[in-house]
Amino acid sequence: MFGTALSFASPALLGALILLPAIWWLLRLTPPRPQLQAFPPTRLLAELKKKEDTPHKSPWWLTALRLALAAFAILALAGPLWQPNPIKTASDKPLLLVVDNGWSSARDWAKRSKAASDIIKNAINLQKPVALVVTTEAQNAEVRLVEPEKTLERLLAQTPVPYPEDRQTTAERLSAAKDTLGDVDVIWLASPLKNSTPQDQGGQGDEALAAVLSQIGDVAIRFEANSRLAITHAGNGAGALNVVVKRSALTNRPATLRALDKDNIALAETPIVFEDSAIQTYANIELPIELRNEITRLNLIGEDGNTIESAGATYLIDDRSRRRAVGLISGVSNDQAQQPLLSPLYYIRRALEPFADIRNSGTPNLDKAIPELLQSGVSMIVMADVGTLPPEQTDRLRKFINKGGTIVRFAGPRLAASEDALTPVRLRAGERSLGGSLTWEAPQKLARFSQNGPFAGMNLPDDIEIRRQVLAEPDFDLLNKTWAELEDGTPLVTAEQRGDGWLILFHVTADATWSNLPISGAFVDMLVKLVAFSSVPASEISDQGNNEAQILPPFQTLDAYGYLTSPIETAEPIELKQIGKVTAARTTPPGLYGKSESLIAHNLMKKNSKLETLDPKSLMPQALLSTFDEAGTKDLRPVFFTLAMIILLLDSVIVAAMAGLFPQHLFQRIRPLANVFLIAGFLLISINVTQATAQQADDVDYEITLKTRLAYVITGDDAIDEISEAGLFGLTNFLSLRTALEPGAPVGVDISKDELAFFSLLYWPIAAEAEVPDAATMARIDAFMKQGGTVLFDTRDQLDVGITSITPANAKLRQIVANLDVPPLEPVPSDHVLTRAFYLLQDFPGRWLGSPLWVEANQNSNKKGEASRSQADGVSSILITANDLAGAWATDENARPLLPTLPNDPNQRIYAFRVGVNIVMYTLTGNYKADQVHIPALLERLGQ
Repeated sequence: MFGTALSFASPALLGALILLPAIWWLLRLTPPRPQLQAFPPTRLLAELKKKEDTPHKSPWWLTALRLALAAFAILALAGPLWQPNPIKTASDKPLLLVVDNGWSSARDWAKRSKAASDIIKNAINLQKPVALVVTTEAQNAEVRLVEPEKTLERLLAQTPVPYPEDRQTTAERLSAAKDTLGDVDVIWLASPLKNSTPQDQGGQGDEALAAVLSQIGDVAIRFEANSRLAITHAGNGAGALNVVVKRSALTNRPATLRALDKDNIALAETPIVFEDSAIQTYANIELPIELRNEITRLNLIGEDGNTIESAGATYLIDDRSRRRAVGLISGVSNDQAQQPLLSPLYYIRRALEPFADIRNSGTPNLDKAIPELLQSGVSMIVMADVGTLPPEQTDRLRKFINKGGTIVRFAGPRLAASEDALTPVRLRAGERSLGGSLTWEAPQKLARFSQNGPFAGMNLPDDIEIRRQVLAEPDFDLLNKTWAELEDGTPLVTAEQRGDGWLILFHVTADATWSNLPISGAFVDMLVKLVAFSSVPASEISDQGNNEAQILPPFQTLDAYGYLTSPIETAEPIELKQIGKVTAARTTPPGLYGKSESLIAHNLMKKNSKLETLDPKSLMPQALLSTFDEAGTKDLRPVFFTLAMIILLLDSVIVAAMAGLFPQHLFQRIRPLANVFLIAGFLLISINVTQATAQQADDVDYEITLKTRLAYVITGDDAIDEISEAGLFGLTNFLSLRTALEPGAPVGVDISKDELAFFSLLYWPIAAEAEVPDAATMARIDAFMKQGGTVLFDTRDQLDVGITSITPANAKLRQIVANLDVPPLEPVPSDHVLTRAFYLLQDFPGRWLGSPLWVEANQNSNKKGEASRSQADGVSSILITANDLAGAWATDENARPLLPTLPNDPNQRIYAFRVGVNIVMYTLTGNYKADQVHIPALLERLGQ
């Protein structure tokens, strides 16, 4: 593998140089120069000479010039190669080129790629096959000799990867292909680091690869022992983020540690300083806890102050290194949640935001909200006034608690009215009112904190007053489950350990309606202690079965230069329990795994990872070493061909000059172009118009969004559905005639799949024979109600007994409502907005007369005329009647009633339509008629 500096691809052609003397003899003479003579014959005859002329001799300098032309042409055809590198690739043997492209090669990849390209281009000149082996390829990747042109194309497609080389697998591939390759020359472009991660068992892959290469042929190694820097650990300490940085060799190359947030904004920078002989150093990023918790990535920046060193110089930080993740779920409607001081989550969020990662459910549908929060990796869930939970979600929450999660519940009207079993103690129905006009009891103060709970040691505040609470049933272990107690001995906070987790209940609301606890400093201290109490890391809690492993798909992966990109093609999902254990490799590259709301970091370096410089001389003493900076083989053919062409042109000019062929004026003025090329193109006008997605026959037509429409629930009973449609049709016509509202045609909806957000009012006639909707459907209804929608249930059985008695329709209604998170109900009070939303009403008749109209109970009923605080803008999410409203509204196309009223009174039908108008206006406009500005007009209408 050794050779001279100058070599030739086709040395046999140099034999043509012996022809130069013959060429000189042929070129030494030139034909006589032509003479230009005048035609007159006498003069021509006079100048005729009788002697014989001989050609003139060629000038010596012209002969030398032509000999040089022939010599340069022969040398160019012989393929001259200038090769100062001692590694010779111009031998006749095929070539095996082994290239390391792990993360440590990224810093000098351009130099490494150019060296490999020069080697293959030399093989192209020699037309000998080349086998390219990349040390990060899969074990089944083929090793074979191919044309050098194809090898060059494959090389140019290679890029560095964000994980180490797998030299052990490469050695196995080469060992299997050794017989196929035969006798070849070997060149190894080695990276500067050993494969010395803990899983590689001390770098045995390096020794295996060196042994196989030595067996295959003569080996030359291109190698540079440059130092590499890497971040191996980052821990969130008490006062700073503690970072460990290692280097592979002693170097004075400066570097800076930069901390960035999710928006790539630099939060802090600190220089990296190593002691003289140290290969490890520590850097501290001192920031407030709020800013430290915003750090998502650490980068080592090079000398230019902007470029990341490599993938090893990037360290990703996820929730496991930050504060706890807390999920929030509210049982109130969205409208109320958008009013901060009335939202039960407002005070919780304000208390926990500086100390925890808050994650909102994003939807009032508990069937979706609870799984989303559990899958996002929260360690604690706070539920404010959530009453009835779907059975499937109750089971999920139980599993969450058993596996170490913490659930904190706050009481409220919904919880007080429900029979939810997911509480630490048994609760009495309803709530206890303290300090009201109907009770002799005064508001209670906080008496003590249990020494067995997380509140032990807290200062007992004396300014907290409890005005209302849910009471626990007396039990033998109630005292042991009480973490906070009032003066009268009733519990304020109870808790129960279930499995590895805790279920905690505050017996008051999370807003200030039942007590002033949420607006006190003690509330913040209590919640912060509960967050710290939920000690199970987020990554260890998942919504999976005990026997199922949680699989995390790749979300983003690092490239070799340390930047987050889309997942590489070879990336595969990783089990959650393997994060932190599995080594970064071809199928497990470093990056972020999981879903966007719950990402887990898988870093290239581990805490015990080593950075050791490769010593190729100790591995292969017989190998020839060189660096990437040494010049590669230069092809001199272009140089010789260029010189030959220059001489040929010069010779042509000389001959033409000697022949007198040049005109008198060498340069003539170039005429302007007569025509100008017009550059024009036609734009493609035919653009494929995106076809609208075909709607299924049972989907809601989105035309309904153009107008306000009334909707009814399709029960499956044709007779009931026909009356519902005719009833809403009649009410729609009445609204168009008597109000400024012009609704569109009514719509029947399938509550199991149709979109409900288009409607403010949903009329639901109860069919005794119909099946109770499943949990998923009821979760959609529950979400519709919490998003501001109103459901009008009509049992249509007042003629039989009444809503307070057990009729088949009434029993079916109870089964349906049992799956909804419904607050306490009451008949419409005389001062309710429904009595004056458009018409002044005292009763709410339909086809029948006598049944009251039930609405959400006013939680501030002791304050007359005030709208309920638990309702969305004063609108009750549920209305219940038994008067068959749709039967009274039902008309044909000519506005003739389809069904008689009982008693058969024309005024009753008129009042039934007015009831419908008031309900529609109430659901559309809310409680604006409760304002005092309307009182004079109402009194005038009443004649008072």
